[in-house]
Amino acid sequence: MDNDENTELKMGDPESSESIPEEAPALPKRGRGRPRKNSQDASPSPRRRGRPPKSSVAANGKRGRPPKALSLVMELERQIETRYQRKIEKAQEQIKALKDELKASKQREKAALKLFEKQQKAMAKFVANWSNKELAKVQKVGEAKRKRGRPRKNPSS
Repeated sequence: MDNDENTELKMGDPESSESIPEEAPALPKRGRGRPRKNSQDASPSPRRRGRPPKSSVAANGKRGRPPKALSLVMELERQIETRYQRKIEKAQEQIKALKDELKASKQREKAALKLFEKQQKAMAKFVANWSNKELAKVQKVGEAKRKRGRPRKNPSS
């Protein structure tokens, strides 16, 4: 019992020399009750183990949960972002489909243009041949017909 009373006195008694060590002065606290590191005492810290922090908040050294209102806002922002992401993906799919359709229509247009050109050439060739034949017929009719057969003697002789 005497031991228990003595320890209570030592721990609770501010005047006791044993309750506060003389070597470590009281350092101002930062954050959640952690003392600041002195630049003189700073020794290379041991290597951290485990996975790296997930977010920039964790990377900056600020630990703990964000306030509830902030987490609700972040959740809302995520939902909005996912909605817009879906809309963007749908738009990209539509753009891709339209590009494919445009490519196919350009190919059809090229094929139709080639076919039209071939048709025009064939028509021009037909018209040229037909007009040559008709012109030859007209010229043939205009010439005097030759009499065939045996040549006749002149009656005057």
